[in-house]
Amino acid sequence: MKFTCYHGTKSNYADSIIRTKSFTPSGTERDWLGKGCYFYVDCRNSAFNFCKTVKRFSDDEIVVIEAIISSENYYDLTNESTYDAYQEILKRLRERVLRSKEAKTYPRILDGHCIDIINKTMNYDHILVKFRLGEKYKEGYSRIINPKLLNDNTVKRVVCVKNTSCIETSSIKEA
Repeated sequence: MKFTCYHGTKSNYADSIIRTKSFTPSGTERDWLGKGCYFYVDCRNSAFNFCKTVKRFSDDEIVVIEAIISSENYYDLTNESTYDAYQEILKRLRERVLRSKEAKTYPRILDGHCIDIINKTMNYDHILVKFRLGEKYKEGYSRIINPKLLNDNTVKRVVCVKNTSCIETSSIKEA
């Protein structure tokens, strides 16, 4: 599968990414889809708006980078059966933690925790999900959208790259 994707960042980071033709995965399992490099599929404006509204960067600080992500080894949560299996894994993981001694110090399991655990076993290049723009998500609940329910124009796809070798380095440029 091949996607044209967009990553929003501050200009100083963008300069480094473009110059070195490489991305460095960041974040933790507490991030939405765990550790990785986040991209919007086919939607430059969403990458820009994420930086503006979530990261609270000023317009003149934001640079959007375009890159092609290409891999057949990915976890496709836009697929109904994969999504259903993921929800079952997430449910079981949460139940296991609640029964453990650490339950009080580790009160909730987020999507990022679960995806990083799955990825340690399966070693995917990237994760593909859908989400709805402007949705108010409850903290501690899954923000990954059931693909059976959504097919309207407010739904966007996001890729979280776990293995940066699936990013075609020659395609990295300012959008």
